[in-house]
Amino acid sequence: MSGTENELAELVVGTCGWEHAQWLEAYYPDDLPEDWRLDYYANEFGCVVLPPELWMTAGEEVIEQWLEDVGEDFMFFIELPAGPGDVAASLSAFMGRCVGAILHQGEPDDWQAALGDIPVLCSEDTGHLKCYRHAGQAETVLAWLAAGPGEKIELPVLREQIEVGLKAATARLAFIIGNEAPAMENLQNAKVVAELLGA
Repeated sequence: MSGTENELAELVVGTCGWEHAQWLEAYYPDDLPEDWRLDYYANEFGCVVLPPELWMTAGEEVIEQWLEDVGEDFMFFIELPAGPGDVAASLSAFMGRCVGAILHQGEPDDWQAALGDIPVLCSEDTGHLKCYRHAGQAETVLAWLAAGPGEKIELPVLREQIEVGLKAATARLAFIIGNEAPAMENLQNAKVVAELLGA
């Protein structure tokens, strides 16, 4: 079927944020209200990474609205800032719906008290693809493929990286593409590749 060791992993595709200026012309319909963009995005993609400058300043009401805008199975991941400061109010607003907190620097133990039941996801270097997982479990793995703004990823490269990510996960793989203004074509192609692989 897929040629990977893990035929049963569910793969969901997403990116960092859903508010990209380039997407206003290339993805979102002209007449779509701004506050419907997350819902529109979530109808096509299954996860999103929230950078710290977004989730830490959003406020509880905004975060609660995000949760209402998406289905129960939609996955939110947060990127952690450099240090644990005062994040309790923002974190509590996620009400158990945050799948993981991505740690780029620092020690997981520094964050555990602030995060409560949100698992800290630490990186493993697998080449071009960074895989993040909670220590001791591989149920949900986040694989992050770097891509510059608008950079198109060739289909063979995309397939290869998806297969690398699938080998790292046992149940669910959140496949994140790019940071700022990723090419929508990459996300849509990743969904097609996942379907062809049976993930």
